[in-house]
Amino acid sequence: MGEKVVDAATLDALAAGLRAHGLDIGWAVETVLRSQAFFAEANLGSRVLGPVEYLVGVPRALECFDPPPSSLLLGEWAARLGQDLFYPPNVGGWKGGREWLTTQAIIGRANYAAALAEGRLWARAVPLDGLALARRHERGRDLGDLLTFSAELLTGAPPDAAWHKRVLTALGPKAKLDADSARAGIALMVASPEVQMA
Repeated sequence: MGEKVVDAATLDALAAGLRAHGLDIGWAVETVLRSQAFFAEANLGSRVLGPVEYLVGVPRALECFDPPPSSLLLGEWAARLGQDLFYPPNVGGWKGGREWLTTQAIIGRANYAAALAEGRLWARAVPLDGLALARRHERGRDLGDLLTFSAELLTGAPPDAAWHKRVLTALGPKAKLDADSARAGIALMVASPEVQMA
């Protein structure tokens, strides 16, 4: 669930139930996953994705499966974004949440978006073909539709009008429905705050 979305009374009830069930983690996980609070609208877009969630989730959402990105390159990117795999800062692990929002991390995430679009996450660089992806799903009738489709893949919901307009404006007046504009639009979206929140 997102940061500070659940009220104190709900947390207290979960803690009391956990104590009553002899600290049974299975019970706690089941309770959380079945709760109305877990599925609450307020949870959407309220938690900053950790580097690994972000690095793996974006290619999965964009159906980059054949071949999949290099796990070694993704591991290097995770370290650049502050989550050096198998080397947590202490036994408690990484703090997460808003701790991932640093100047270095935001620049790193934008660089990752560009690397993904350019195909630099694979042993043999092949640029991302967002236009072909959209057409496989019978989308991409125009650039706006392609961006809407890409946003739906990346966030699970259509983009709001302001985000959609921001991306189109950033692409510029010469943008058209072609592979380069699709790649640039997807890179802009992947680097945007909307995609970096869960």
